[in-house]
Amino acid sequence: MDLHWISVFLLFIAFPNTASKRVCYNVKDMDHNERHLLIIGKTGTGKSSAGNAILGFPAFNTDLSAQSVTKFSQISKTERFGKKLVVVDTPGYSDGNMTDTEILEEISRWHLFASPGVHAIIFMVEIGRFTKEDEKNMDFFMKVFGEQLKNHLIVVFSHKNKLETKNKTVDDYVKTLDASTNLRNLIDLCKNRYTAIGDGWEGEDRTLEVNKILSMVEDIAGKDGKNYYSSEYFQYVKSVIEENEGKCEVETTKHQREKYTMEDIEDVLDIMKKQTIENDIKNDNNLLTNIALGVGSLMLASHGYTDIINDITKIAPMVVRLIGI
Repeated sequence: MDLHWISVFLLFIAFPNTASKRVCYNVKDMDHNERHLLIIGKTGTGKSSAGNAILGFPAFNTDLSAQSVTKFSQISKTERFGKKLVVVDTPGYSDGNMTDTEILEEISRWHLFASPGVHAIIFMVEIGRFTKEDEKNMDFFMKVFGEQLKNHLIVVFSHKNKLETKNKTVDDYVKTLDASTNLRNLIDLCKNRYTAIGDGWEGEDRTLEVNKILSMVEDIAGKDGKNYYSSEYFQYVKSVIEENEGKCEVETTKHQREKYTMEDIEDVLDIMKKQTIENDIKNDNNLLTNIALGVGSLMLASHGYTDIINDITKIAPMVVRLIGI
């Protein structure tokens, strides 16, 4: 991994909180009755349609198109089935019209929309069409989320009507998958959390299908709703910021901020290095992401958006030195 990618990772985590005064979150920030869902997958797999079905109304635009109808991540909220649902609909990343940096910037918006974390990550796959593009998308998200992804992943097959016309169920379909296929391995990875959903957002069938999805979400979230995707190093650096500032609120103007020096940031890197000395960092993309996530959080608290962009090139060599590249 070169300086460019280190910079991309730092840029990725610099964006999430720029639209909010809050830069630190904890479990108290999320209502125990609230459930955060992130919908991912390639273009054309029915992400927006599934999001609408979960919400119970057409919040997200849907259309038959070879290009992604959703250009930017969108969020919608509702109260349904006794829960406060927060659904984030994301663009398709297989159109080839987004650079890796733009994709990572877009992913960073998810953290803003679904702060302080997401309970379930719904990966949409079209029935009978798990292609190389699907595999590429899944590989990308595995690198972004790391090993924790498997604990929050739900595979949802779209276009369920294709099965119904053949009088088959989604279980019948999964049984036909060869054990060596990547799709089968993916289902095994997420502990057989899979289901199917039909077209459109309304109707009794959609309600039943959504209830099954939300049942899986509940299994992931736990009774208190505290089991959501988070980053160990993000939590660690948050505590550093809170300890130094004595509060979570960060003033909106740069002159009102308590600045952290580059030496302070380097000290945090040294602490991280001690905590990760037994890990093979060079081969652990998720660990690298977490390190960058932590440093970027500290940068955001100490400098503000404009200065972060200018300081990325200063921080990147520090991370390179930390991981020994």
